Amino acid sequence: MVEAFEESVVTLTRDDPLARQMEHFGRVARGEAEPIVSARDGLQNLRITGAIVAAARTGTIVETA
Repeated sequence: MVEAFEESVVTLTRDDPLARQMEHFGRVARGEAEPIVSARDGLQNLRITGAIVAAARTGTIVETA
């Protein structure tokens, strides 16, 4: 049995992602909003990004902590 696809239209706002990020950061700094990403997740993201750069430079597998 084949089920039909559900169709819908999603409204898309094309804004500058960096401007939106900085806007949100300002709201968080003023205590008006909660961070979207935790500090722990942000740190892990930096570790992974660093490992990707190191792997690209050396051509080897880089382990993250």
